[in-house]
Amino acid sequence: TSIIKTILLRFCPDALEKPTADDGLLARVKHLGHPRYMGTRVAHANDLGELLTRTTPRPPPDRYAMIHNAAARAAARPKGARIDQDALARQSMTDLQIRIANANRHLRHLGHPADRP
Repeated sequence: TSIIKTILLRFCPDALEKPTADDGLLARVKHLGHPRYMGTRVAHANDLGELLTRTTPRPPPDRYAMIHNAAARAAARPKGARIDQDALARQSMTDLQIRIANANRHLRHLGHPADRP
């Protein structure tokens, strides 16, 4: 909702105003082809405009430096070790994930090829 409100504030702020009963058919015809009122949730959401203050885009990071850093981290990590930044590796598996992993092992045991879904 914050993204929607930010876009509406920048390009069509009238869409954040709730139409009144007095507006009637003329107001609806006048706004054909324009966004309509998006609701109270969008109207009361925080906008992200204060975060969009740069006049020029940030320069991209150096591609080769990123590749070099990733390769250095991979080389320093022992084979098979978990990646420190991997948040998913630290979370326990859900019941669904456990069942899918068990089904996958069972299919491999029955001879289903690993490269096939």
